[in-house]
Amino acid sequence: MSERILLPDVAKVDRIGLLGLGTMGIGWATALLQGGFKDVYAFELNEAAREPAKVEVLKRLKRAQEKGKVPKGDCRSIPN
Repeated sequence: MSERILLPDVAKVDRIGLLGLGTMGIGWATALLQGGFKDVYAFELNEAAREPAKVEVLKRLKRAQEKGKVPKGDCRSIPN
Protein backbone atom coordinates (compact mmCIF):
# COMPACT_ATOMS: atom_id res chain seq x y z
CA MET A 1 0.00 0.00 0.00
CA SER A 2 1.46 3.35 -1.01
CA GLU A 3 1.53 6.29 1.36
CA ARG A 4 -0.30 9.49 0.39
CA ILE A 5 1.67 12.68 0.54
CA LEU A 6 -0.39 15.82 0.91
CA LEU A 7 1.09 18.91 -0.64
CA PRO A 8 -0.25 22.44 -0.28
CA ASP A 9 -2.09 23.97 -3.22
CA VAL A 10 0.80 25.66 -5.01
CA ALA A 11 -1.53 28.23 -6.54
CA LYS A 12 -2.18 29.56 -3.02
CA VAL A 13 1.50 29.97 -2.09
CA ASP A 14 2.30 33.66 -2.08
CA ARG A 15 5.50 33.82 0.00
CA ILE A 16 8.60 31.69 0.00
CA GLY A 17 11.55 31.87 2.38
CA LEU A 18 15.09 30.67 1.73
CA LEU A 19 17.78 30.11 4.32
CA GLY A 20 21.26 30.67 3.01
CA LEU A 21 22.39 32.48 -0.11
CA GLY A 22 25.29 30.38 -1.24
CA THR A 23 25.43 28.98 -4.76
CA MET A 24 22.29 26.92 -4.31
CA GLY A 25 20.33 29.63 -2.49
CA ILE A 26 21.12 32.16 -5.21
CA GLY A 27 19.94 29.66 -7.82
CA TRP A 28 16.70 28.99 -5.95
CA ALA A 29 16.00 32.70 -5.42
CA THR A 30 16.55 33.42 -9.10
CA ALA A 31 14.42 30.49 -10.27
CA LEU A 32 11.56 31.38 -7.94
CA LEU A 33 11.55 35.01 -9.02
CA GLN A 34 11.71 33.99 -12.68
CA GLY A 35 8.85 31.58 -12.00
CA GLY A 36 6.58 34.42 -11.00
CA PHE A 37 6.74 34.40 -7.22
CA LYS A 38 6.52 38.02 -6.07
CA ASP A 39 7.62 37.59 -2.45
CA VAL A 40 10.82 35.60 -2.06
CA TYR A 41 12.49 36.17 1.30
CA ALA A 42 16.11 35.13 1.46
CA PHE A 43 18.11 35.09 4.68
CA GLU A 44 21.89 34.94 4.92
CA LEU A 45 23.61 35.08 8.31
CA ASN A 46 27.03 35.89 6.89
CA GLU A 47 26.93 39.67 6.51
CA ALA A 48 29.85 39.68 4.07
CA ALA A 49 27.97 37.32 1.75
CA ARG A 50 24.65 39.21 1.71
CA GLU A 51 25.43 42.03 -0.71
CA PRO A 52 27.33 39.87 -3.24
CA ALA A 53 24.41 37.39 -3.25
CA LYS A 54 21.91 40.19 -3.83
CA VAL A 55 24.01 41.55 -6.69
CA GLU A 56 24.26 38.07 -8.25
CA VAL A 57 20.49 37.47 -8.12
CA LEU A 58 19.81 40.85 -9.73
CA LYS A 59 22.49 40.18 -12.37
CA ARG A 60 20.90 36.85 -13.25
CA LEU A 61 17.43 38.38 -13.44
CA LYS A 62 18.70 41.16 -15.69
CA ARG A 63 20.35 38.59 -17.95
CA ALA A 64 17.06 36.64 -18.07
CA GLN A 65 15.28 39.86 -19.09
CA GLU A 66 17.77 40.45 -21.89
CA LYS A 67 17.13 36.92 -23.16
CA GLY A 68 13.36 37.49 -22.98
CA LYS A 69 12.80 34.95 -20.19
CA VAL A 70 11.47 37.58 -17.75
CA PRO A 71 9.30 40.50 -18.88
CA LYS A 72 10.93 43.93 -18.65
CA GLY A 73 10.05 45.81 -15.48
CA ASP A 74 9.47 42.70 -13.36
CA CYS A 75 12.80 43.08 -11.54
CA ARG A 76 12.43 45.37 -8.59
CA SER A 77 14.98 46.35 -6.04
CA ILE A 78 15.74 43.96 -3.23
CA PRO A 79 15.77 45.50 0.25
CA ASN A 80 18.75 44.97 2.52
